[in-house]
Amino acid sequence: TIGDEGEDYSAWALKEVDDAPMSLFASVDVLDLSARGETAFASALEGYDRKVDAIEEHLARLLRDKLSSCQDAEDMFRVFARFNPLLARTRVRAAVKEFQLQLMNTVGRAVQKLQSKFTQKYESSSASSIASLRGIPPVSGKILWAKQMERQVHALMKRMGDVLGKEWGQQLEGRQLRRSCDELL
Repeated sequence: TIGDEGEDYSAWALKEVDDAPMSLFASVDVLDLSARGETAFASALEGYDRKVDAIEEHLARLLRDKLSSCQDAEDMFRVFARFNPLLARTRVRAAVKEFQLQLMNTVGRAVQKLQSKFTQKYESSSASSIASLRGIPPVSGKILWAKQMERQVHALMKRMGDVLGKEWGQQLEGRQLRRSCDELL
């Protein structure tokens, strides 16, 4: 689970990123176009980049620690959902690559299970037996079964979005999985 330490650090990091431009550029005269003014601006910009890099490194380490301390895949999915915006940063994405692959395998196995359920057809599924015991007509049962499968596929796709980012279907790692999910829909 996500503890107070991570949220405190995240709040601190956001404050640092917000305050960095003011603290670094406050002494720079942005209207000074002389060589000295441009040097001062470049120096402040370099200082800002260093500060953001340091914060990014700390956040990547924090995210790795959080993922390492997770007990199961569900906890990992929650951590990725919480810290998803950080995945846009290359350093953070590289730091959590092994966890992403692990969760992709988990989702891949779930998609394979859904595909095997789908190929077995509704009539031979346990859902058909349960529906007939409850007095649900076969056509209605089949519709309910198909809607349930669709919800499960959408839930898996949302999880992949949490793990790999919004455009996960365009990435090399997620392309095949996206194709498999689309086939089920």
